[in-house]
Amino acid sequence: MIVASTYAPRRDHPMWQDYRPYLALQRRSVERYGHRQVVITDAAGALEMPDFDCFVDTTMPHELMPALVHAQADFLSADGFDDDIAFIGADGLLGHDPAALMDGNFAIGVTVDAGFMDCHLNTGLMLVAAGARSEAAAVWALAAKHCGDNWSDDQRSLAGALDVPIEHGLYRRHYGNLLVMPAFMHNDAPTG
Repeated sequence: MIVASTYAPRRDHPMWQDYRPYLALQRRSVERYGHRQVVITDAAGALEMPDFDCFVDTTMPHELMPALVHAQADFLSADGFDDDIAFIGADGLLGHDPAALMDGNFAIGVTVDAGFMDCHLNTGLMLVAAGARSEAAAVWALAAKHCGDNWSDDQRSLAGALDVPIEHGLYRRHYGNLLVMPAFMHNDAPTG
């Protein structure tokens, strides 16, 4: 499995922060399960991360929210990444092995929570089955076209393009089956 996070160093964005220390810690959690961490970034980000396995998106937009979705779409379209993919946030860690969720019954898996303030879809964990990469790339590209640069526009654009409901379950979509999972079980940020 490939565990991919996007790092877009946009120091001029009001919500920017340096995720490199988080990505270093994330790498250890990914390696614990025997998976490959890939950091999706642009040329500037790759220069800042010489010790990381980077996929460089040469056409990544400057605006932060569109950059995140666009970079994931380009990654899904690229050669050489033919395994199941778990997209996790740049500040995310693996507490469980996401490969255990890959049961062959879905093309794309996401987590939702109706209580999220910004959007019911949380992009901290999104799964793409190896056989669904081209279909997923088309959906991500559509989301990128409609993604604004306000905080959480990445989540809103993906929720729309993927047609993500609030209810958990397995849904048939034009790109394949969509698995909607509860965030509190698979994508949680413990407090305290």
